[in-house]
Amino acid sequence: MEFETLLPKSSSGDREAEVKLLMETNRTSGKYGLQLSEQQAGELVSAEASLCAEGERIRLGGSAAALLAETFCKSSYLSQQEYAESLLLLLDIFYTAKEESLELIGDEELVQLLFSWFEHRCGGSLELLQSRELEYFYREIHDRAAGGRRPQDA
Repeated sequence: MEFETLLPKSSSGDREAEVKLLMETNRTSGKYGLQLSEQQAGELVSAEASLCAEGERIRLGGSAAALLAETFCKSSYLSQQEYAESLLLLLDIFYTAKEESLELIGDEELVQLLFSWFEHRCGGSLELLQSRELEYFYREIHDRAAGGRRPQDA
């Protein structure tokens, strides 16, 4: 018997609940002038499911999309026009960072790091976040995991 057969199958009820959870982030994001439509929330839920399937990840509750929305809506760099698109890219960044960080960091802590870097080091640039900041972060994580010294310790 394969492991996948033991897992509960995703249902449309699960998807609806995830969309509803993401729509509830509008309560917080609305204070910052940012809102997701139901269609955008559905696209984010689908994107998250695809990213998890591609990475052969099993989500045990919670939504990275909702966590990212709750956190990044406070950014001084995001506007309504790019909010949903930014969240889609942030989902990809988040799951790549989870994989590259060898799962050594929790979801909330990772999202807080991403937000801090985005706001303070990257000036709101997702490209800088994805390239410069995360590449440095990955090298540091891999060096530590290999028992190496961090560059600043040398």
